[in-house]
Amino acid sequence: MSLIREIRRLKLYEALDYLEQTVEPTWLVKRYRRQLSGDRRNERDKEQLREALRIATRGIQQVCAALLVDKLNELAVRFRKNKAEIVGCVRSWQAPLSYCRSRPGCDHRDKYLGFV
Repeated sequence: MSLIREIRRLKLYEALDYLEQTVEPTWLVKRYRRQLSGDRRNERDKEQLREALRIATRGIQQVCAALLVDKLNELAVRFRKNKAEIVGCVRSWQAPLSYCRSRPGCDHRDKYLGFV
Protein backbone atom coordinates (compact mmCIF):
# COMPACT_ATOMS: atom_id res chain seq x y z
CA MET A 1 0.00 0.00 0.00
CA SER A 2 1.50 3.31 -1.02
CA LEU A 3 1.17 6.39 1.08
CA ILE A 4 0.12 9.48 -0.85
CA ARG A 5 0.88 12.78 0.80
CA GLU A 6 -0.21 16.20 -0.23
CA ILE A 7 2.67 18.62 -0.65
CA ARG A 8 1.83 22.23 0.02
CA ARG A 9 4.08 23.94 -2.48
CA LEU A 10 3.69 27.39 -0.96
CA LYS A 11 4.92 26.15 2.43
CA LEU A 12 7.69 24.15 0.77
CA TYR A 13 9.03 27.16 -1.11
CA GLU A 14 8.67 29.34 1.99
CA ALA A 15 10.80 26.84 3.91
CA LEU A 16 13.34 26.72 1.10
CA ASP A 17 13.58 30.52 1.11
CA TYR A 18 14.26 30.47 4.85
CA LEU A 19 16.85 27.70 4.53
CA GLU A 20 18.59 29.51 1.70
CA GLN A 21 19.11 32.52 3.98
CA THR A 22 20.09 30.45 7.03
CA VAL A 23 22.01 27.40 5.84
CA GLU A 24 25.57 27.43 4.61
CA PRO A 25 26.36 26.18 1.92
CA THR A 26 23.36 27.53 0.01
CA TRP A 27 23.98 25.32 -3.02
CA LEU A 28 22.28 22.41 -1.22
CA VAL A 29 18.99 24.28 -1.06
CA LYS A 30 19.40 25.60 -4.61
CA ARG A 31 19.98 22.05 -5.83
CA TYR A 32 16.80 20.88 -4.10
CA ARG A 33 14.82 23.76 -5.60
CA ARG A 34 16.25 23.07 -9.07
CA GLN A 35 15.30 19.40 -8.82
CA LEU A 36 11.67 20.35 -8.11
CA SER A 37 11.31 22.21 -11.39
CA GLY A 38 10.55 20.31 -14.55
CA ASP A 39 7.98 17.82 -15.74
CA ARG A 40 8.15 14.20 -14.63
CA ARG A 41 5.46 12.15 -16.31
CA ASN A 42 6.80 8.63 -16.52
CA GLU A 43 7.85 6.37 -13.64
CA ARG A 44 11.55 6.44 -14.54
CA ASP A 45 11.69 10.24 -14.32
CA LYS A 46 9.72 10.21 -11.06
CA GLU A 47 12.11 7.67 -9.54
CA GLN A 48 15.11 9.77 -10.59
CA LEU A 49 13.48 12.80 -8.97
CA ARG A 50 12.87 10.90 -5.74
CA GLU A 51 16.50 9.77 -5.62
CA ALA A 52 17.85 13.28 -6.32
CA LEU A 53 15.57 14.81 -3.67
CA ARG A 54 16.53 12.10 -1.18
CA ILE A 55 20.23 12.95 -1.61
CA ALA A 56 19.66 16.71 -1.38
CA THR A 57 17.40 16.27 1.66
CA ARG A 58 20.05 14.26 3.51
CA GLY A 59 22.62 17.01 2.94
CA ILE A 60 20.20 19.70 4.13
CA GLN A 61 19.38 17.64 7.24
CA GLN A 62 23.06 17.29 8.13
CA VAL A 63 23.70 21.02 7.71
CA CYS A 64 20.63 21.90 9.81
CA ALA A 65 21.72 19.49 12.55
CA ALA A 66 25.17 21.10 12.62
CA LEU A 67 23.56 24.54 12.79
CA LEU A 68 21.39 23.46 15.75
CA VAL A 69 24.41 22.06 17.57
CA ASP A 70 26.26 25.35 17.07
CA LYS A 71 23.31 27.36 18.40
CA LEU A 72 22.97 25.06 21.42
CA ASN A 73 26.67 25.42 22.15
CA GLU A 74 26.32 29.22 21.99
CA LEU A 75 23.43 29.07 24.46
CA ALA A 76 25.42 26.81 26.79
CA VAL A 77 28.34 29.25 26.79
CA ARG A 78 26.00 32.19 27.46
CA PHE A 79 24.33 30.27 30.28
CA ARG A 80 27.68 29.39 31.81
CA LYS A 81 28.72 33.06 31.75
CA ASN A 82 25.47 34.23 33.36
CA LYS A 83 24.74 31.22 35.58
CA ALA A 84 25.12 33.04 38.91
CA GLU A 85 22.72 35.79 37.88
CA ILE A 86 20.19 33.31 36.46
CA VAL A 87 20.28 31.12 39.56
CA GLY A 88 19.86 34.21 41.78
CA CYS A 89 16.81 35.33 39.80
CA VAL A 90 15.27 31.86 39.96
CA ARG A 91 15.85 31.59 43.70
CA SER A 92 14.33 35.00 44.38
CA TRP A 93 11.32 34.13 42.26
CA GLN A 94 10.87 30.82 44.08
CA ALA A 95 10.91 32.48 47.50
CA PRO A 96 8.01 31.32 49.65
CA LEU A 97 4.92 33.44 49.22
CA SER A 98 4.60 33.96 52.97
CA TYR A 99 8.15 35.34 53.02
CA CYS A 100 7.32 37.80 50.25
CA ARG A 101 4.02 38.86 51.77
CA SER A 102 5.65 39.45 55.15
CA ARG A 103 8.10 41.94 53.63
CA PRO A 104 6.53 45.38 53.16
CA GLY A 105 6.41 46.42 49.50
CA CYS A 106 7.52 43.05 48.13
CA ASP A 107 5.58 42.43 44.97
CA HIS A 108 8.21 40.85 42.73
CA ARG A 109 6.23 37.60 42.28
CA ASP A 110 3.10 39.56 41.39
CA LYS A 111 5.06 41.47 38.76
CA TYR A 112 6.33 38.23 37.20
CA LEU A 113 2.83 36.78 37.20
CA GLY A 114 1.42 39.93 35.64
CA PHE A 115 -0.80 41.00 38.53
CA VAL A 116 0.83 44.41 38.99
